[in-house]
Amino acid sequence: MVLGFDLGASRKAAKQLRTAGDKARDRSDWDEAAEQYRQYLKIENDDFAIWVQLGHALKEQKKYDLAESAYERARDLKPDDADIHLQLGHLLKLTGRNSEAVEAYGKSYAIEPTFAAEMEMKSLGGVDEDIFLNAVSSQFKSKDVVYIELDDMLIYLEAHSTVSGIQRVQAEFARFVVDKGGLVSGTQFVFVINPPYQDCVWKLQPELVHDVVKYATGTKVDHEYLKRLIASVRSSAVRIEPSAGQCYLVLGAFWVFNTVSGRFLHLKRLGLRIGGYIHDLIPINQPEYCDEGLCHEFLLSFGDSMQVFDFILTNSHHTANEVIAYRKRLGLEPMPVEAVQLAHANKVTHDGADVWTPKIKGLKGKKFAMMVSTIEARKNHKYLVDAWRQFYNEGLEPPELVFVGRFGWRVHDLMNTLKQSRNFDGKLHILHGLTDGELNKLYKECSFTVFPSYVEGWGLPVGEGLAHGKPCVSSLTSAMPEIGGDFVDYVDPWNLREGIEVFRKMCFDEEYREARRLNIEKNFVIRTWSNFAENLAETTIRHHGAKINERVSQANFQPGIVFRPNELSFGKKLPTDYAVNPVRLLLSASWGAVEHWGSWMLGDRGEIEFKSPYKAGDEVVVYLEFFGAPFVGEDGYLTVVVGEGKMEMPVAGTHKYMKIPGDKSFVVKTSGKVGENGIVNVNVFVDGEVRLETDQPGARRFSVGIKAVAYSLKQDAISRSDIAEELVSGIVQV
Repeated sequence: MVLGFDLGASRKAAKQLRTAGDKARDRSDWDEAAEQYRQYLKIENDDFAIWVQLGHALKEQKKYDLAESAYERARDLKPDDADIHLQLGHLLKLTGRNSEAVEAYGKSYAIEPTFAAEMEMKSLGGVDEDIFLNAVSSQFKSKDVVYIELDDMLIYLEAHSTVSGIQRVQAEFARFVVDKGGLVSGTQFVFVINPPYQDCVWKLQPELVHDVVKYATGTKVDHEYLKRLIASVRSSAVRIEPSAGQCYLVLGAFWVFNTVSGRFLHLKRLGLRIGGYIHDLIPINQPEYCDEGLCHEFLLSFGDSMQVFDFILTNSHHTANEVIAYRKRLGLEPMPVEAVQLAHANKVTHDGADVWTPKIKGLKGKKFAMMVSTIEARKNHKYLVDAWRQFYNEGLEPPELVFVGRFGWRVHDLMNTLKQSRNFDGKLHILHGLTDGELNKLYKECSFTVFPSYVEGWGLPVGEGLAHGKPCVSSLTSAMPEIGGDFVDYVDPWNLREGIEVFRKMCFDEEYREARRLNIEKNFVIRTWSNFAENLAETTIRHHGAKINERVSQANFQPGIVFRPNELSFGKKLPTDYAVNPVRLLLSASWGAVEHWGSWMLGDRGEIEFKSPYKAGDEVVVYLEFFGAPFVGEDGYLTVVVGEGKMEMPVAGTHKYMKIPGDKSFVVKTSGKVGENGIVNVNVFVDGEVRLETDQPGARRFSVGIKAVAYSLKQDAISRSDIAEELVSGIVQV
């Protein structure tokens, strides 16, 4: 009995020590954490997790030798744990032992090919990149798999502490999928990130994704802590290669990485069905409301996606009709386009978060109308400012105005107006960075909501206000009537005179405003985010299973034409019908973003592919103008092979090689045969040592860039002569 009592007391003491260590760690008291963990490990010497935590605490104190010993003890306990080798790699890199760090990262990667280990090895260099190409973790073999891309949401939340618009869609769908255990109607939904120019995707841990979503949509958000959660999501992501017959859904801003081909073509050519969720076509149809750079890249990416996507889902019937009309206007063949309308909001509850926090307490006891959106020209905040100014000029006292949102694009005139009026002597309030809890409190307390935007793909704030039971005055344009129906009072965003009268009634006729509120309370049916997510999942599954004609994912490229990638760079005027023949797809998935001079090949292999008017077996001559990087190695050699499909590095002696001239343009002429369906495939390889751009971690590793592409039938001497004349650099035969 005494022995049992002592053992129990010892375990109780150990538990107290571990708890004390964890609490000290959470408040970043590393010295105290390390001491508590040490005492704990005297009792429980084989606790792997606490040896790791002790290593972390010692590393934070810069006691690197002791930290290394703690990590090594953990490694000895679990030699097949990928994370402990990763942590050892971090410590070794921190102490300048880079070659040992690479070895540790390599061991971690061999156990589980995580994003963190691969990025660390690439940043330190000196690694044969074939190990990345050949390292694929266990993957999903069933065709009943849909990959959900979350790059956009994670990148956004690294810069902002709360979700907004497009990111809200991804967050709420992710929440739904996790709640369903990843399985909807027999189909597995898998979260991934898909960085540009890679031949794989990275599977995210669903429970970590859920932690990010739950925290970012919570009542209190510390952005530094949120970024640590996101870092954990990224670092634990595992490399996988999707399989033919599976589906890939792009929910976010597909245009933000400067290339559709660099992110989706490799998936398309693996045999996946790709769907895109389109939020609006504003950068194409109303470019005056968007940044010039956004319009440029959106037109390119949307044009590319018209060839790459197999089906398109949209957030509203309005957006669906715009996509259909766009394709019809350009004479493109019909493709599946279907609206999956967004939510109004989740069912509203006011619990412990129903408080006046310091950010919003200045509105306590006041009557106010609220507009929630980024403050930018398209949202038309000035319309409200001018209407309220009219009321003040008449000696009236309308509810105060509250703008919730960060400042965006083209708001200089608005800001100047507000400055001159001193925000209507403090009666106009601008708030940003509110948590969901703070925003819900303001929705609860406001008199009504306003949303006079010129154009929207959907217009989330209209539905959110209705879900909170509040009357709304919104624009009668684009998708807004789909959200509000008869429950909203509408204005013409270009007609201020009539709009003032609508606002006058809502501001000053309390009986009318109450009648509108009661109508919402009795009759409005909220479409929740769960309703939306379930609809989106089922619609995606249906399109995935439908028999859709094979979509060509190559650009049509006519012989005798010289294509220069820099013609698509920012600052150049793009053809409005670019989607008819999206020539950027020539660059396949192995070339960087288009720059003012051309495009860099990434790594030691590249591919150019296009559809020709010729039949299989016809012989063509291909001309490529390259640019040798200034830092290419002395023994860097290039070869180009046409017409053999995608291939690995050729065996020495089977193809001709040429030395790459550094910091210089040169033209390569080579020949080969057209493949099936008129496809011409050009493989580009670099052999030998290729130097990094600098000796700093993360430096780019590339050797050649492409400046021009042209081709012709071998027997068409006139066309070949014209091409050669246009490409003025010396031509090298390979």
